[in-house]
Amino acid sequence: MTDFRLRYRGHLRAEPERIFGVLHSFAGLSSGAVAALGAALVLVVGLVEQTADLPIPSDLIFVLIVGGVAFHGSSSAAGVLAITAGAFRFAATADPPTGEPETFAIATIDGAALLALLLGFAFLARALHRAISTLQQQATFDPLTGVLNKRGFLQAADRERLRSLRNGQPMTIAYFDIDGLKEVNDEAGHHMGDALLRTFTAVVSGSIRSYDVFGRV
Repeated sequence: MTDFRLRYRGHLRAEPERIFGVLHSFAGLSSGAVAALGAALVLVVGLVEQTADLPIPSDLIFVLIVGGVAFHGSSSAAGVLAITAGAFRFAATADPPTGEPETFAIATIDGAALLALLLGFAFLARALHRAISTLQQQATFDPLTGVLNKRGFLQAADRERLRSLRNGQPMTIAYFDIDGLKEVNDEAGHHMGDALLRTFTAVVSGSIRSYDVFGRV
């Protein structure tokens, strides 16, 4: 009888750094491409599991695939892949390539356990992605105006500088200073000064090209 309790308990104790590090293999692809790649990988691993013993635990492979799709793709796609992997596990347990087949109840529990593991890991991967995105947003964007802050602007400007050197094209920098902003803050209040900054950045943002860099330094 498959001792699924010990097997899944061991996977849950796996090193988080090692697992999350593999998630970056999906980086750089669109969400649709991530979902398609994840579906192909789940299909291959699931079919191989039906016919032969894999050299490494298929549970870990499924975790990395579904986690990668959840992290770089979408929760819904990861959920579909988790259900698919659970179905493959049920079939492999009910009719294994080697050894005695398990009962319907054991096969169902084994598939459901894998499904629960994958759904839980997909939830954690998606939550991690949201947390990282929030931290990146806070680190590089000005909360008042929504444009790049000084750090984000300098990083983007340096990338443009390197691109200008590679292409041999000139690079132009324009610096704007709002005259009288201190007087507005002193006489009408900081809320009016904030409104002036938001209005100014909205006008500039709507007047430049999509690939131009604009920030508040």
